[in-house]
Amino acid sequence: MTAYYSEIIRVGLRAVNKGQFEACQALALSTFDTYRHVVLPQVFRVASPIILSQTIILFQDTSLVYVLSLTDLLGAASKLAQLNGRLVEMYLAVAVVYLIISSAASQFVTSLRKRYAIAGAHR
Repeated sequence: MTAYYSEIIRVGLRAVNKGQFEACQALALSTFDTYRHVVLPQVFRVASPIILSQTIILFQDTSLVYVLSLTDLLGAASKLAQLNGRLVEMYLAVAVVYLIISSAASQFVTSLRKRYAIAGAHR
């Protein structure tokens, strides 16, 4: 999973125009100031919707750890359901929680993409 995130950051860094670095050199900015004030804000603008989308996917995949006999939200619900015999209700509650969190996060990513959309870029 870390490889995905690092690749997203790498692509974000490559999205910054070479002229930005040259302009910083012309202004005699240090490497630290170049990245802090010029490069990283642009990388954040490009990469944050993708990073958040990948985080949503990671969250949705957490239910798969139950298959490996590790405890997560689904595993905790299963253990509770075995105690009180309400399997359907517990799984339904977990599904609703996953739906609410995933939907809210997806809406946030959509609004972030619209906010960071570059003028003139058509999708």
